[in-house]
Amino acid sequence: MQYHPLLVTEHIKVRYSYRLEDVEDVCDAVDKLNPSIRRARRQAIFAGCLLLAAPFLAARSILHPELFLLLMAPFGLCFLWCGVASPKRDARQRYSQAIDVWPEVDVFIGDDGILMHTRSVPGELVTWESISQGVEGKRAVGLISRSTMLVFLQSAFSVQQWAEFRQLVRERVHST
Repeated sequence: MQYHPLLVTEHIKVRYSYRLEDVEDVCDAVDKLNPSIRRARRQAIFAGCLLLAAPFLAARSILHPELFLLLMAPFGLCFLWCGVASPKRDARQRYSQAIDVWPEVDVFIGDDGILMHTRSVPGELVTWESISQGVEGKRAVGLISRSTMLVFLQSAFSVQQWAEFRQLVRERVHST
């Protein structure tokens, strides 16, 4: 195992390329952790449909909608737009350019933290203490540090490395 000067002890070294599907997977797992957000999106869709249909339901005939309620249509469209917003679409908008910039990532994982090397960022150490939450998706694990999400792909690790990495995450990070 190669020694790196920023890490006192190095356990795992992996190299992988980000794919947008893996980031979407972790964002979807984060979304499923908070059911109130999903419920709010469903309620926004219902409110939007109701505001769009109200002018015709309150009118004497479908050809003569209630004018005041018809002016509420832009609000109905806004509610619909907010309701159909998905975590996958949000992930595509936020991370698609970053994935193009970081085609390959070298990761050194040790007791002190996680050292990530990319073409644009040569050596960023993220300590375990700075990671506030861990989220496990179907094919990846996301570690949230301040306003940054670090995504680690299961396919980049060997079976033994993946078990060791998950054990480190369980020991040092509040996982959900």
